[in-house]
Amino acid sequence: MKKAVKSLLLVCLAVLMLVPMFGCGDEVISEFALPQHYKNIIYYFRQGFKEEWTLSGEEDGTYADEEHDLIITVTQNADPDSGRYMVYKQKEHDDIPMTSSLKSIYQLVANPDHALYFNTKMGEREEFEITNAEPIDVVINGRQYYSATYIFTENGKAWQGQFFVLPDSRQYYVVAYEATTDKWATFEPEFKELHNDFAPTGFESDNSIS
Repeated sequence: MKKAVKSLLLVCLAVLMLVPMFGCGDEVISEFALPQHYKNIIYYFRQGFKEEWTLSGEEDGTYADEEHDLIITVTQNADPDSGRYMVYKQKEHDDIPMTSSLKSIYQLVANPDHALYFNTKMGEREEFEITNAEPIDVVINGRQYYSATYIFTENGKAWQGQFFVLPDSRQYYVVAYEATTDKWATFEPEFKELHNDFAPTGFESDNSIS
């Protein structure tokens, strides 16, 4: 009996020693980090945001702009016209089979000749151009995205942005943020904080902002 207990203790010790070596990748934050909370039960995601920001979207959780797959927009109260953070959800498409990889979905979103091209499907921006040749592989809150940076003009002013593609079976989320080029350095850390408090969810009881 003592031998069996000793062997079990040795096995447990070995497992504990291996955990720091191999770990579990980036930590996934399962609770809201920011004080304001938005939950969407139609498209199954949550979004945290600060009190000095405003989240805009439909109360019932449906598309704010169905033509362009836009669900919510978050803007800074002090400067709402110089930057925006957006969450889109693309519905099932014939070119997205069940076995689609992150890379294959990203290639559709980044392809100017495809109907799912970001600057076609998710609203046209003037003089739009993706500025990276290859997808940017990034992990945010434990989830792998493929991303692209881009530039465009709005009302004659230079803007820049970044979009992030996250698959969801035959559908996918796109988180995008953009700001005037002269204010990008100010907005980007705030956008990243918002993005780190975005997450797909399971079934929720109701749509809510709190």
